[in-house]
Amino acid sequence: MIEYTLHPFGTMTADEFQKYYEISFHKRNDNVIPANVVIITDNGEYVGFVDFNKVAKTVMYLRYIGFEKFTSNAFRYCKGAFDYIREQGYNTILGSIDASNRLSLLTGLRVGFRINGFKMIDGRGYVDVIMDGEKNLGSYSRGL
Repeated sequence: MIEYTLHPFGTMTADEFQKYYEISFHKRNDNVIPANVVIITDNGEYVGFVDFNKVAKTVMYLRYIGFEKFTSNAFRYCKGAFDYIREQGYNTILGSIDASNRLSLLTGLRVGFRINGFKMIDGRGYVDVIMDGEKNLGSYSRGL
C-alpha cells in the first residue's frame, strides 16, 4: 500500500532530510534544509520524497522530488504525491525542471504540469512549470 506522509516545515531535521536526499540523488548536499516534506512509502518501505515551500495559502513551489530508484512505479508515486499535496489544499503547484533532464520534464508534463516559462541560471536552462487544474494542451503532452 502506498502512503504519503507530510512533515510540515520545522518538523524534520536537516540530518533526517539529508538521509532521504542522499538515498534519492546518490550524493550529499550540505546546503539542503527541509521545508515541507512528503515522504512516500510503499508497503512500509521508503521509495521517495517531495520537498516544497508554501508560497501562499493555496500555492506551493516544488524544491525537490526524488526517488530511491527510478522504477516502473515512479510515475504512480509521483502522480500520487501531487494528488496528495493537492488534497492538503494546495491548488497551484509551481516548479522548475532542468531543461537537460528530459525524463523529468516528460514525467512532469505527464503528471499534469504545463510549461509556464523558461529561465537561465548560471548558464543552465530551466523550464518553469505550473499545475493549476488547467488542461495541459501542449504538443509535447499529447499521448503521454
